Parts: sequence; structure tokens; C-alpha cells
Amino acid sequence: AAGTRAAMVDAQRALLDELMGKDRNLLPTEKPEKNLHFSDPDVCRDFLCGFCPHELFTNTKSDLGPCSKIHDVCLKEDYQKNKHRYTYEDGFLAYLEKLIMDLDRRIKRAHQRLEITDTKADEPGAIPAETQERVDLLSERVCLLMRQMEEFAETGKISEADACSKQIEELETQKATLLRMAATRALGGNEKKMEVCDICGAFLVQGDTDKRAMSHLEGKQHLGYLKIRQTIDEIKARKEEERRKRFSSRDSDKSR
Repeated sequence: AAGTRAAMVDAQRALLDELMGKDRNLLPTEKPEKNLHFSDPDVCRDFLCGFCPHELFTNTKSDLGPCSKIHDVCLKEDYQKNKHRYTYEDGFLAYLEKLIMDLDRRIKRAHQRLEITDTKADEPGAIPAETQERVDLLSERVCLLMRQMEEFAETGKISEADACSKQIEELETQKATLLRMAATRALGGNEKKMEVCDICGAFLVQGDTDKRAMSHLEGKQHLGYLKIRQTIDEIKARKEEERRKRFSSRDSDKSR
């Protein structure tokens, strides 16, 4: 219930950010200049082009953290009227493709783990593929936080380094809990057959109830990655159509 309330609060906050801007709670003297242009480096170009991926996965395993750039609907509208003069969409597409490339690598590893798990299902102490995936993700976050902690320490930002240290301890505790639970389940010998969602990489129970399956399909992580994949396809199709029209126009000019 607490997680649901937190998700609702985050969704409401994101909506207010989009409608009123991230500076809505700032004092007048703290707000940015009114003549801010969408080309300002502090403005989120991904948001201008369509959406910011950082807003898609809040409070999920794929959480990208908060975006440090400005999201402003008015600036987005101005950009959309002039986007043919800028190449922001190329960077937007490249970022989306990188997210999907990283995800597809994790999905491939997950499929490989499931194959190994299926062949070693009867071996004592085997770690389920889903658990291993979650442990690996936690390990990646720990490594990232350790690098950030070192950078903070080197620059004298002691409080920030301490905050990173606490987060690392929490993540390590989560890892230990996951591994302990996996070992307990393995002793019971009641591990369910799993499969991997090829859209978002989530582990699913084969033959699960319709309610759980629908919950997955309507979940933030699945919808987020589905949106990214569809957006990539749409941008590429549009760019290909634009190239085709340019070549067709050139051929027409030559034939005159």
C-alpha cells in the first residue's frame, strides 16, 4: 500500500512538473529567467523531442533517477514549431537506442540464465534466474554509487559521500536478503518455471493468472520500454520516409 501511494505521489508530481514546470515551488527570485529559450543547455532536449526517459521508470528496477534538466511545456511547444532547424531528435533517438541496447543485453543474459536454471533445476543451492538478475542489477548500482562516493570524497563533499555509503549498505542488505530467500526456496524444491518478457526484461511465471499477466502488461516498466521501442520505430520510419522523398525529388529534378 505504501508503494502504491508513493507511486501515485510521483505520478502527480511528474504531471505538475509537466504542466507548471519544475520550478513551480521556487520563490520568484529563485526562478529562471522568463526569456529562457529551448536551446538553453539547462533544458531537457529529450523532453522537447517527445518525453524524458527519466520520468518513465520512477520507483521501478529500471529507475534512471531524476532528470537534472528543465521540463517546460511552453518551451516544448516552441521547439516543435521549429524542430526542422535543429538536430535534437538525433540525440534523442541515440539515447533511446542505447537504453534498448542495454536492455536487450540483459534480456539475452536472462534467457541464458533460464536455460542454465532449467538444466540445473534439480541441483541443490541453484539460484533462480530472476533472483540472479535482481542481484546483478543491485551490484551494478553499488558499483555506480561507489564511484560517486569516491568522487565526492575527493572533492570534499563529505555529506554526499556519507549518503552514498548509506545507500550502498542498504543495497548490500537487499542483495543478502535476496540470496538468503533464494537459498530457502531451493531447499523447498518448489521453484516455479519462469520466462522473460522480451519487451521489458521482467521475469514472469509461466502459466500465471490472467490478473497477474495483465498487471505486468499495465506496469510502469513494461509500458515505459514499450513506449521507447515504439518511438524508435516511429522516428526511424519517418526519417526513412523523409529520405525517400528527398531522393525522389532529386531524381525528378534530374529528369527535367
